[in-house]
Amino acid sequence: MEGLEEYYDFDNILRRMLDKVPNNIDKREGSIIYDALAPCASELAQMYIVLKDNIDLVFVDTAVDEYLDRLCSQIGIERKQATKAIRKASFYDEENALIDIQTGERFTLDDLSYVVTEKISTGVYMCECETAGTEGNKQSGNLIPISYIQGLGKAILEDVLIPRRK
Repeated sequence: MEGLEEYYDFDNILRRMLDKVPNNIDKREGSIIYDALAPCASELAQMYIVLKDNIDLVFVDTAVDEYLDRLCSQIGIERKQATKAIRKASFYDEENALIDIQTGERFTLDDLSYVVTEKISTGVYMCECETAGTEGNKQSGNLIPISYIQGLGKAILEDVLIPRRK
């Protein structure tokens, strides 16, 4: 027997429906019986997709969002929300010397934004990703300031100081 995914797809549902029609009736594509059964087979296939998705919501390993929260609460567990990554960044002037900047300055790297939160040492700061989750852990490289910063030559996002989870 084929896998359940294939068993409940449109073509197999329609084939099984047409197999139940007597052979003395025209079952070719475009025939009345084919045209009557095809929309039903399509709706049944869609229903099986929705049913499979709903079944996935009742198991912890496949549940998402509020359904995962509800499953966890049944056994007294509260799911922790995603947190923001804390990264190290270094800031340099045009002569490649470390320089201090103001906390609160914002920078971008690709689609993520980082805010300078705390000074570690001259020209080296903690930056918090403004997006919660693991995305802030992944990339390193040249930061682009959102606002102009006098004397800034380059800014580099470096080590992950506090990795974050989903």
